Amino acid sequence: MFLTNLRRAAVRKFTVRSTVLACVGGLLGYVLFRPQSFSKFSSLSVANYRSIMTVPSVVPTFTDFSKWIDLKLVDVKDQTHNTKLFRFALPSESHVPGVSHAGFVIIKAPGILDQDGNEVTRAYTPVSRENQTGFLDLVIKRYPEGILGPIIFNLKVGDSLPFCGPGLKYPLKTNEFESVFLIGGGTGVAPMIQVARRILENPEDKTKIVYFDTHVSDEDVLLREITEKWAKEFPNQFQLVRVLERDNSNLATHVGRISPELLKKYIPAPDSGKKFKIFISGPKPLIIDYFGDKDPASGRFNLTGRLFKMGYSKEQVSKF
Repeated sequence: MFLTNLRRAAVRKFTVRSTVLACVGGLLGYVLFRPQSFSKFSSLSVANYRSIMTVPSVVPTFTDFSKWIDLKLVDVKDQTHNTKLFRFALPSESHVPGVSHAGFVIIKAPGILDQDGNEVTRAYTPVSRENQTGFLDLVIKRYPEGILGPIIFNLKVGDSLPFCGPGLKYPLKTNEFESVFLIGGGTGVAPMIQVARRILENPEDKTKIVYFDTHVSDEDVLLREITEKWAKEFPNQFQLVRVLERDNSNLATHVGRISPELLKKYIPAPDSGKKFKIFISGPKPLIIDYFGDKDPASGRFNLTGRLFKMGYSKEQVSKF
């Protein structure tokens, strides 16, 4: 049922043509965004961005939800004690994922069915660039009660899994808002990284970003090298607010849990007249607490979280 709904949504919102156009729109950054190590991410200069006259031909890997593609695992990097970065090879060095910013892919657990007899699938947002050639990076956390997570963690280099896509949660436009506020927890940082990257690496986009990077402890912080690099390179555009319940390494901006009082220090009042957007992504408790819980019957979220109790409207808040 999950995959069926996604397919229907994809038919309505995403076409092969739009996916290809999205990929082509990112080609100007290709020369500057060649495959690199996990810890090295180059920034885009205005001069280089505008001077690129030609780009190599690339092919989008994912074009619709009806086509499953087996991707081979080629590398694994530890991120935390229970989270790893998995690198999957695309069909060729000329292929890009074809997944736009804050988009997602679906991974299927072959031969495993849920209680309703449907194949087990999960959605994941890549952390590699949308125009990255040759490979796709995913940050995945292992949960004891998970189904697909343990399967991925048990993969060996050379093993493959079926993927499909792409999906897109929110088509962010250049300078659509004066500022965006990203609340990310756990592996929910993945779509936040993509939204921030889309803004920061476009020299025409002046949107300001406040990123609430929330984790249990300093040992749980993910993709730290990227966010701290952005904070140094874009001090007037990107503000990193790291919220940790426990901090043994002096990494936190605020020690404790994220709270309405903390958010009010950074986010304008709902009726301020300012043009802004709040994005939230993370583990279920964070989503229920600040966005709302899902209605089992309709599959839709009840907008009962703290952000709405603070007065923000559904137009001002989006969930990944």
